[in-house]
Amino acid sequence: MFLSLKNLIEEETMNDNTVKILDLDAKKARKAFLLPKNYFNCNLPEYFDFTLILKEIDRVLRKKNKQPDTLLGTLNGEYGVKKDCLDEQLKKSEDIHINLYLNKNGEYDWRKLQIVNPYLYVSLVHLITQKDNWSKIQNRFKEFDDECGSEIICTSIPFIKKDGSNAESKDEGINWWKYFEQESLKMGLFYKYCVQTDLVNCYGAIYTHTIAWALEGKEEAKKIEEKMHF
Repeated sequence: MFLSLKNLIEEETMNDNTVKILDLDAKKARKAFLLPKNYFNCNLPEYFDFTLILKEIDRVLRKKNKQPDTLLGTLNGEYGVKKDCLDEQLKKSEDIHINLYLNKNGEYDWRKLQIVNPYLYVSLVHLITQKDNWSKIQNRFKEFDDECGSEIICTSIPFIKKDGSNAESKDEGINWWKYFEQESLKMGLFYKYCVQTDLVNCYGAIYTHTIAWALEGKEEAKKIEEKMHF
């Protein structure tokens, strides 16, 4: 069994058929983000299928020329809804997302997960995959890579198959083995100690402004905060 797994990994590594979302153009990235597994990537019973609802919302949130639009853009175009009005209504809607609580260790450690409102998700996807916005994100990640070199490696960037379909569990395992396990073994040859950290219960406490800081730079983000680019 070990040999067959080893052979499978070697074969798949030689014929790598996956690509990171950051390496896609804006149109392909939008299509990738709208795959059900990228909308919610935790395991649910198979009768939960978000394919149709994501496709329908993607169809609804379009301009008259069929170009992707945001929720605000669509509501403003159809009903004249203003940004301040939409923001106010969203803030009042505490149950706009679906909360799930999963037991992590069979004892008292619970992890809160959310299924994001699909309209807000598709709206965000349409926003960040606008050509200029997507180029800005790609360039920003390239800046991070140039600054950090090989000292800091992000292995959690989503990826899909080159044919545009969802990556399977097998592909995820191979990528984990290739980009994390193998790199850890290499580092073990040069360093005496290895420190591992795990972000367990802090997801809900992430300061959302830091997303804009990361994309724009802290000072620049503060200057254009009222524009809310992302």
